[in-house]
Amino acid sequence: MIDVQWERSLKHLDLNLSTRQVQHDVGTWDTYLELERGNLEPDAFYREFCRRFNLEVDFEHFKNGWNACLAGPLDGVEDIFARLSRELPLYALSNTNVMHTDHYLQWPLFQRFTKVLTSQDLRTRKPEPKIYQMALETMAREQNVLPSQVLFVDDLPENLEAAKKAGMHAERSVYNSQELENILRRYGIL
Repeated sequence: MIDVQWERSLKHLDLNLSTRQVQHDVGTWDTYLELERGNLEPDAFYREFCRRFNLEVDFEHFKNGWNACLAGPLDGVEDIFARLSRELPLYALSNTNVMHTDHYLQWPLFQRFTKVLTSQDLRTRKPEPKIYQMALETMAREQNVLPSQVLFVDDLPENLEAAKKAGMHAERSVYNSQELENILRRYGIL
């Protein structure tokens, strides 16, 4: 749903690293994973990030740089979710952190969702089974929805596999609104 461009963060923070290196280093870093689980405060993450990457900036500059990777919704996604939200309850399940959610939850796209469930709030992250169980319990309680009635769309195979194990339908879409639209048409949703 979100156009993530790590090179924008690298430029803002003046880090001479490759996008691939940052994605790997941050994505497998326990400190970052704890931030996404809501077990680490942003200022502690900021200090550790600066130490790890030898960065000397104040917190506000860091936060702005950290959020710079969020370029906006993918082209076409807002229209898709605008149509869907008129007819279906929509839930987002996101591995994220408070700095990012404070930034992107204000976007009109996220106003279309019945609820945005985040790793930081649920204190677990995809692909851990507990996050899918909690999401399904929320949807069952609020919408009387069964797991077999849920279509989960994600970009990572391990997240899709975990969703299938939880009883959901799961499809992969990688930064492409046309691909998402095709999936929704196959399921008869659009």
